[in-house]
Amino acid sequence: MSIAYQPAFQPKFQLSWINESWQLFLAQSGTWVVTAIIVFVAGLVVRAGASLAFGLPLVVTHSAGFQTAPGLGGMYLSTWSLPQDALSLISIVVHSFFLCGAIRMANAQVRGEPIRVEMLFQGAPVFLNMLLYDILAAIVVGVGLVLCIVPGLIALALLWPGYALIADGRPISEALTASIDRAKVDIWGGAGFVVVFGIVLLLSCIPCGLGLLATVPMGWIVCALIYRDLVGMPGGPAQAASPYGGNQPGVWPPAPGQGSQNPPESPYGSYPASSAPTDRSTTFAPESVESPAPSDDSAESPDDPENRGLL
Repeated sequence: MSIAYQPAFQPKFQLSWINESWQLFLAQSGTWVVTAIIVFVAGLVVRAGASLAFGLPLVVTHSAGFQTAPGLGGMYLSTWSLPQDALSLISIVVHSFFLCGAIRMANAQVRGEPIRVEMLFQGAPVFLNMLLYDILAAIVVGVGLVLCIVPGLIALALLWPGYALIADGRPISEALTASIDRAKVDIWGGAGFVVVFGIVLLLSCIPCGLGLLATVPMGWIVCALIYRDLVGMPGGPAQAASPYGGNQPGVWPPAPGQGSQNPPESPYGSYPASSAPTDRSTTFAPESVESPAPSDDSAESPDDPENRGLL
């Protein structure tokens, strides 16, 4: 008899991702700091050049750090000013290019693989998909922030996992569907997580923005952690996790997606290989049990008809 599995896992946003991303950042802090500096400097140079080309003043604020986080690259896209929108669009292109490599690095680290700074420039194969997804997210999140902020937080929570899927080579449609389907299960938890992580970003701006060298890479790593725990990262440490729970001792068959395992051994043993029945139609009669031989006392029993006359 088999016992049906009951779903034992529901995807939820976890505040523990912030601590885990911090620990992963510390493990490769030198690599991540250099990566963040390259992204900041490259974005500043491109923005300065575009500002001069469009005749716009160059304003450097801490918002540049926010725009390197997933989903926030185009937070100032709709300004109703053509030069300013063109500048923001150029910023999104640069943001998307570096986001490909940065999140690929984060995915690799979460999988336990080594990471290097040069991986930042190896995201070209997924650049176009990342750019389109980033523009879509910028528009949706931007409109949501205008509508009383809360819809924007929800939209960012729903779209955040998709960045890691795009960086992993998934098509846009698949990344968008998987991201929304998984994140919507804990939609308010996701919005709350966005708020908490936003506060972390704000606090990291206090020491002259130096904290962004840590919190922005943490945002990339969080993206990979959401991918691992909410969607299911191929090759990741949580790949064994299943919505059906793990394999349960004594229950057969195993849960879907848990691989194959041998059926549990019967407490009654099994046929030896040489004597196992091959014909299923053969029936086996139970072994005969010999009755115990009568004892000598039973011959002299008074109930025996032959002995009744002697008594």
